[in-house]
Amino acid sequence: MNKKYLYMAFFLPFLVRLIFVLTLKDLIFPDEETYLRMALCVKEGKGLCYPHLTASMPPLLPILYAFTISLPFNNLMEIRILHALVGGFLGIFLFVWGNKLFNLRTAIISLLIYSFYPTLVFFTGLILSETIFTFLLFLYLYSIWQFYKEVKWKWGIISGILGALASLVRASALSLFPFLYPLLLYFFIKEKKNPKILFISILIFGLVYSPWIIRNWLRFHHLIITTTDGGWVLYSGNNPKNRTGGGIMGVDVDFPEEAKGMNEIEKDRYFKRKALEFIKTHPCKFFILAFKKFARTWRLYPSPTSGFMSKKYILIMILSYGVLLPFFLWGFFYHLKDFRFLFPLYLPLIIFTLTHMIFIGSIRYRIPLLPYFILLASSSLDLFIKKKFYRSLWASS
Repeated sequence: MNKKYLYMAFFLPFLVRLIFVLTLKDLIFPDEETYLRMALCVKEGKGLCYPHLTASMPPLLPILYAFTISLPFNNLMEIRILHALVGGFLGIFLFVWGNKLFNLRTAIISLLIYSFYPTLVFFTGLILSETIFTFLLFLYLYSIWQFYKEVKWKWGIISGILGALASLVRASALSLFPFLYPLLLYFFIKEKKNPKILFISILIFGLVYSPWIIRNWLRFHHLIITTTDGGWVLYSGNNPKNRTGGGIMGVDVDFPEEAKGMNEIEKDRYFKRKALEFIKTHPCKFFILAFKKFARTWRLYPSPTSGFMSKKYILIMILSYGVLLPFFLWGFFYHLKDFRFLFPLYLPLIIFTLTHMIFIGSIRYRIPLLPYFILLASSSLDLFIKKKFYRSLWASS
């Protein structure tokens, strides 16, 4: 591949994001302060604490931020520049994979959309998990696709490492594994490939991920595979007060008085129990909330409770997500016939959507899915352009 394309794939999204983050000063969301405080705890040698040692969130992002803010600059700007760099590197992989999955035209369209996509640019400036998680998840699924295509040990090792790293940024990545590896096993057997090589990816994943489980066992004397926040998130989305499918305190959920004196292990178990009780006793409401969560996750513009309901934000969302949505739906259904070749695009879109239909729905939770959304939308946009406009120009490229 011509190197000029790769330079463009990095510098275009990087510079757009860099220009944006240089305009920012203060924190925007409350969750940003949580990540920043935990990073400062790690930097000061106190471990993952908020304010006490905790397992309420995966460890990799606070550790990464702790290293970043040790540099001699402004804490927030260091992290935001890191996010801009990550956005640039994701541009390279998006372009390369788009070219391999579809063609050069689709890769170029994908890169242009990705570079200027408002929501992705905006989240680059937030001290949250979205940017790093989106990057690692994309690399993981790219390596899984290469593993499936080439059946080489190196891709098994790389995919195992990247899968564990993505899960150590956001535990929702783990929801892919019960579906991804059985699907790969089926494909390997169907195509007479050696299925035993799949275990190298699973083994490496376990080796990289296991220190988190060991740390939690030594600290809390309980088996904590993900985090101690899962129960609260599940309860936030499934409780008698919830009417919208969100998880905003005071709107969709209240913190029960009886849980206030519990430690985080007890709270996690308590909230899981209360959420499951609600689901069992209110199955109809659970399904109604599930569809509301689906609508919240894939809605055209932010919900009224988000604080981003001005005409400016609505217009930006309509002109970006709204314009692409029909092309995405076209690409999604048009390429279903190629599911075996494109399964790394489909699987996160389906599994993450179902996961958030159970837990909480929010536009924020579709951020990690946008690269796959953009690739499928770009593929049908390419078909549309070839069919309706500039037929001879695009055919000659």
